[in-house]
This record gives sequence, structure tokens and C-alpha cells, in this order.
Amino acid sequence: MPLNEAGDVYLSLGGDLRERYEYFHNAQWGQGPQDPDGFLTQRYMAYLDLHLWPWGRFFGQLKSNLESGRTGGPRPTDRDELDVHQVFVDLSLPPDPQYALTLRTGRQELAYGSQRIISVREGPNVRQSFDAVRGILRYGSWRVDAFVSQPAETNEGIFDDKTDQKRRLWGVYAVGPSPAGQVLNLDTYYLGFRRQDAKFDTGIIAHELRHSLGIRLWGRAGDWDYNLEALDQFGKFGRSEIQAWTAASDIGYTLSGLPLTPRLGLKADIISGDRDRDDRTLGTFNALFPKGAYFGSGARAATTESTTVRWSCCARVERAGLCS
Repeated sequence: MPLNEAGDVYLSLGGDLRERYEYFHNAQWGQGPQDPDGFLTQRYMAYLDLHLWPWGRFFGQLKSNLESGRTGGPRPTDRDELDVHQVFVDLSLPPDPQYALTLRTGRQELAYGSQRIISVREGPNVRQSFDAVRGILRYGSWRVDAFVSQPAETNEGIFDDKTDQKRRLWGVYAVGPSPAGQVLNLDTYYLGFRRQDAKFDTGIIAHELRHSLGIRLWGRAGDWDYNLEALDQFGKFGRSEIQAWTAASDIGYTLSGLPLTPRLGLKADIISGDRDRDDRTLGTFNALFPKGAYFGSGARAATTESTTVRWSCCARVERAGLCS
């Protein structure tokens, strides 16, 4: 909705609605309370996006996440009655065809690459946001983000989501094409993570300082597509040294000659674990802020001898003016 004659001051409004039914049979291998009827989760989100000439922007988004009918009550990421999901301000340099620089400050979503490590957490009912300061540089076809952040807590009440003072995340993430174009694209990144009162299966509660170095290769060649990623982690957990890693692959082939162009894919992931709880080396990989349950896309991981059924209905409404 343009707010001036030139059209460079404008307002956009929009929202999302998600209704989701979940049913688990033999959840947790049948241990603990079972839920024979399933349960319903609801997500309501509404946003306001105000652009002020080429250099300024204000974005605000509210969320309401509800749950009903689950035996044992809502999970930690099921319910948040009403809260601020995002509210941030952008300040940008005047537009240039070769480069652009934006400083973004406030509560915001962070999502990078295939979202295996830093994600908006789309699977669970409540999405993840961060209180962050972020610089976004675009130079030609490359984009480089540098940020310092702390995750926002998910609390069930009204306007009670506070900054998590025990966890801090910072890093630099760069993504761009190779000279081969779509055939090969490259992500490289460094992530730092600090957590107080961390606990692993050793039973020890200590300070965790973890550094992650990663690389991702992805692209498409004809009907083939691929997404390969490897990541190494090091740092300190109490008196122990952290030595952890992961590698993942997702290779697919699209049958473009068939109706609906189905895609056949093969995914394979491997992550390190700890060999000896009593030594001074921690081999447990920390997935930081993944999509769902570890690397899964659902709200929780499926277990052996269990059946999961999910029905979702999503709707989005947007009213925008001169948005590109």
C-alpha cells in the first residue's frame, strides 16, 4: 500500500494460519502416557512491514500458538499464547547495482543454507527467533552475513518471551555461485556457540564453548540435483576438549518427462558421538538450532515400532503494494 506519491514509502500486511493434527501410536516405544485420540496444534501469525525510502524498514510480527487435546499437556514448543515473534529495524546504504549493505537490529528469524544448523524451526508449532544484530552484505552474486545473537525463549504466557541469557550464537555465513553457475554453488561458514550449565550424557554440568566450521556444495545439472555438507566442531566443555563432526548428502533426480515431474532422492547423514564418558574428549555433535528433532523436519523424531500421522492445513494472506 503506497504511502507517498513516489511509491518508495509503502506498507505491507500479511498473515499465516496453520492447523495441524498429530497422532502417535506407541510413542516412546509405548513407555509413559499414550495419546489414543491425537491432538491439535494451531499457529496464527500476522505481520506489518513498513518501508521508508530505500534506506529504512520496520518489520513487526505477532504470533499465537495453541495446543489442545494432548495427553500430558503441550510440549515446550507447542504453546505460546501471544507474543512478539519478530520486531526489527533495517538501515541500508543507498542502492547500488554492484553491492548493498544492511544493518538489521532486533528480534528476527535466522535461517541459513539447508537449515540443518540454524533454522526457523518450521516443524514444531512455535518458530524460533533470535535477538540479534546482523550485517548483510551483498556483493555481486555473493551474500555475506555477520551476526551476534541470543535465542528468544518460548514461554506459554502472554508477552513473556525473554532473551535466553544462558545461550549466545555468533558467526559469519557466506554463500555464492561458482564460475560454473547453477551447477555448483558454495556456502562457507563459521559459527560460535556459548552455553552456560550445559549437560551431556556424562552427567557433568559445565560451560560449553563450541566453534563450528562448515562447507556446503549444492546445485543442479540437468535433471540431477545435489546438496552436500560437512561440518567440524571443536572447543571446550568444562575441562574436556570438544571434537565432533557431521556429514550429510541429499542427491536427487527429477523425472521431468512424467506427469507431475516426480523427484527420486537419496539422503544420508552421519554425526559423531562420544566414545568414552570418562575421558577428557567430548565427541557429541551439537546440532545448535536445527529444523525439528535433531535433523528431522517433523516436530519430533519417529521411533522404532511407532506410527505417526500428521494432517496440516496452512493458509497465507498478504496485501502488498510496491514490494518486489
